[in-house]
Amino acid sequence: MAKALPLVPGLFALYLFTAAADAGFGDSVFFTLACLGGDIAHAPGYPLYALACFPFAHIPGVSAATGAAAFSALCAAFACALFADIARLLLGGGRGGCAFFAAALFGVSASFWQQANFQEAYAFNAFLFMVSWRLVLEIRTRAEEEKPIAAVATVLAFVCALGLSNHWPLFVLAAAGFPFWLWRARRAVAAEVFRPRTVAAIFAAVVVGLLPYLYLIWRARNPGLFSGLPFAPDDWQTFWDAVSRRLHFADDYQPGATIADSAKFVADFFAGAFWREMGIVAGMLALAGFVLQWKVLGISASLALCATFSAAGIVLPLLLRRVYDGATAQDFSAYPLLSFAVVCFWAAVAAARLPKKWGAGALAIAAALALAQNFEKADRRGQTLAGDIARAYLQTLPPGGWTPFPSLRKHAKYLQLTENAGAQVSVIAAPNPFAYEMRFAGFALYPPNALSAAEEVRAVREYANANPFCYNTFIPGLQSPRPPREYLLFSCINHGGKKENESESEKESEGEKENARAVVLPQATALINRIVSGEYDRNDYYARKTAGRILADATRAMLVLQASYALPEEWRELLARAEQTPEGHLAKTEFLAARPGLLLSKRRANEYAQKTQKHLPQLPRRERSRALSAAAKLFAAASPRDAESMAAAKQFHARAAALFPAANNPAVHAALRFYLQEGMDEEAAKLYARHGEALNRAR
Repeated sequence: MAKALPLVPGLFALYLFTAAADAGFGDSVFFTLACLGGDIAHAPGYPLYALACFPFAHIPGVSAATGAAAFSALCAAFACALFADIARLLLGGGRGGCAFFAAALFGVSASFWQQANFQEAYAFNAFLFMVSWRLVLEIRTRAEEEKPIAAVATVLAFVCALGLSNHWPLFVLAAAGFPFWLWRARRAVAAEVFRPRTVAAIFAAVVVGLLPYLYLIWRARNPGLFSGLPFAPDDWQTFWDAVSRRLHFADDYQPGATIADSAKFVADFFAGAFWREMGIVAGMLALAGFVLQWKVLGISASLALCATFSAAGIVLPLLLRRVYDGATAQDFSAYPLLSFAVVCFWAAVAAARLPKKWGAGALAIAAALALAQNFEKADRRGQTLAGDIARAYLQTLPPGGWTPFPSLRKHAKYLQLTENAGAQVSVIAAPNPFAYEMRFAGFALYPPNALSAAEEVRAVREYANANPFCYNTFIPGLQSPRPPREYLLFSCINHGGKKENESESEKESEGEKENARAVVLPQATALINRIVSGEYDRNDYYARKTAGRILADATRAMLVLQASYALPEEWRELLARAEQTPEGHLAKTEFLAARPGLLLSKRRANEYAQKTQKHLPQLPRRERSRALSAAAKLFAAASPRDAESMAAAKQFHARAAALFPAANNPAVHAALRFYLQEGMDEEAAKLYARHGEALNRAR
């Protein structure tokens, strides 16, 4: 281990240098808030992570986001040092150079690096796994040398239990190779481990290692700054659903996902493992090492490596049912980090067959190439879009307002806690149970889960009517005049809420308009201009998606103002630029599809259809389905009696439904309605065979 320690400061410095200075998209802000307050993240809660990261989030002079990233960096650096020690032990004497550079190669692999400088639990999981792997090899060595192993086995049980307290699904999958490592020494291990005293010690170690889960119950009784799990202290069923990840089933088993999607994840995993993650040189060495391992290491060790390699990259995608798109592909890239460690070890196996200096040199070159290849992808220093959006939004809200803040509410809460931004407004979250979320946003109105759905609706309306402002869109100054899609419970729309004195209300309205022109408009213009110009992290799918959604919301709002002749002059050029983007074009197509009287002609429908075809490759899968469905509606509305237009509408509806064939996809419903209205019984029957429930709703 001592020979691998020089890796720690080098990798730690690299990770800190490229770390995100602010909480980013995805779950990073969840984990930052969990570190900041020792609170609960999403299911299964990650109690050990929150407790271990808590001191790092409170380093004087350092932001909580930077501190949480530093914790990940430290865990990742030590995980690489442990991996180097493991590789040195398995490769044998005289191959320390190969082991060292294999660990360095793993440290600069794309996905591992991206998690090492980020506020997430994956680097901590890798560290705990590497400690467990090293202990397993220590037990095997001691058993072969006929040394006592009871103490080491007890420590291994404790560390494995800690791994289960952090991210138990990935830890269990990666640990599938442990029995193979102990296979040769199984009799000696069994003889000593299955003694009553040792069994009792191992059981106690496991119980102690799992104790962090009880912290979830304590934290539910003593709410902190934020919580990502809505369960009451005595609600054991929800507690179990959280720990077992049943609360994540909606994400893990998505409607419309097929075995073809799982196959795409597996194919993407192999492409990443042997090409994208570490480059072609490392990939070729790894393939050679995979072939050589059976002779060099033996069958049991090779099976152990193959089990760890395939668990998260092959088995997990086949167990889950997720639609393959940009979001899920980015999420899945973090799951097989330990599989990529096996790939690096295979590269070391091949390099160790070369002359001593040549082997270490080949791996050093592979690591240098991977560093150069992945630096731009892993560099998070400029990832400030999420925080910038939240700051701009909060700064423009007048005092006394409240906002559900769709999707970025966690960032708003983080900024309120750390920068006192938006202290003049209340940031709440709307998903059920509403009262629970309000409680953790500072409103102890009702105990969690105490209200029925109808009572929650009444509570929302009462709260909305008691507060003067309700803002429900991303864009400062462009409050949408329609109810937000995500929060249909809200009775307040635009600047909703009742006001006693109508004249005072009119004065306040004029004041808001002046504030919008003087403060809101310049900030919103700068923000949207930045997004239109593409000044955000293009490597982060969630950044692209959020930027696209903001652009679509802005375009839609500006179109509404334009249709009512109320669009300010300074926004017209921005609207024209926004309409040239894929998201802006989608927003305008859907806007016209909902208002067929504005379209006027079949020629314009053809123009929009051609632009839709042009922008399709740049849109996510769901948005592509929406765009095709909107184009179909344009054809049907423009020339309802023209056979050519109706044929085009039928074609676009069919493509939209086939692109994302889920019963909850609005494009499927739109296609069904179109087929039924036009008497296309055969097409409707085909969709009914797959989505009978959706067809009934369409009727």
